[in-house]
Amino acid sequence: MKYKTKSLLEIKEACVIQEALILNLLSIVSEDLVDTASINNDYGVLKSRLMYILKHYKKSTVKRDATPDEIAYYFSMASDIYPELKVPIRGKIDTFFIETLEVALKLTRKYLLKIERAQV
Repeated sequence: MKYKTKSLLEIKEACVIQEALILNLLSIVSEDLVDTASINNDYGVLKSRLMYILKHYKKSTVKRDATPDEIAYYFSMASDIYPELKVPIRGKIDTFFIETLEVALKLTRKYLLKIERAQV
């Protein structure tokens, strides 16, 4: 299957989805009764999405066919955020977990702002 490049709008949509996922995780974690199953599931989805992007980019055909926007925003975003999510899936849900989510949210918003500026 040939790689299909993503437009800047599609990259922005992926970032918006990621932002919503992180915000949802932060809201669940801040509740009095922590739903660990939901947290583990959503956190797993978040990490899997980023890992997929990174693994996908390692393919030579993708590297060759990727657009400058994908390299600058999509793949760069994943490579910046994934290492920040240091807590393993089903790991301890504590202040460190929350801090890693907040860093991921901050970086996601940074890339959203860059994309919005590029669209102007």
